[in-house]
Amino acid sequence: MVTIKLGHGTNGEALEWMAIAQNGNKLLVLSKNSIARKPFNRNYGDITWEQSTCRSWLNNEFLMEAFSADEQKLILQTKVMPDAVQKYGVGQGKPSVDKIFLLSVAEAKKCITNPNIRNIGQKWWLRTPGHVKYYTAIVLETGSVNEYGEVAESKSIYIRPTMWIEM
Repeated sequence: MVTIKLGHGTNGEALEWMAIAQNGNKLLVLSKNSIARKPFNRNYGDITWEQSTCRSWLNNEFLMEAFSADEQKLILQTKVMPDAVQKYGVGQGKPSVDKIFLLSVAEAKKCITNPNIRNIGQKWWLRTPGHVKYYTAIVLETGSVNEYGEVAESKSIYIRPTMWIEM
């Protein structure tokens, strides 16, 4: 598995990313570790990815603080689609265009078969709604996908972003 260093965390250390897919000279990378512990959405209520405060934080503050101007040029704008099929039939929301995003349930299920991706010992957010509109799916400490989810305003879940970069 290809690992690259790009950007820096709040402690100044380089962020490590694992390649989980490739399309020509483009790599889809997932952070090797979580980058922050934040709610998916700050306010209680119905929420989808495109309206979440997590999305806003990743594509604004995190993008600007963690990556230099040259590094930001390597990060590609991506049309992020909601999951086509969702276990509980909760509304998926609308597509968004983001540089940095979270995996969906379907994407997470494909890549967590790799123990290097699965075993970080923390719960981390996915962008797919949970069993009701104010819950969001997560990956558990064990590496299993929990489609039932957690309340989106929970402050005990970590963020593990993904992005397409040009090599």
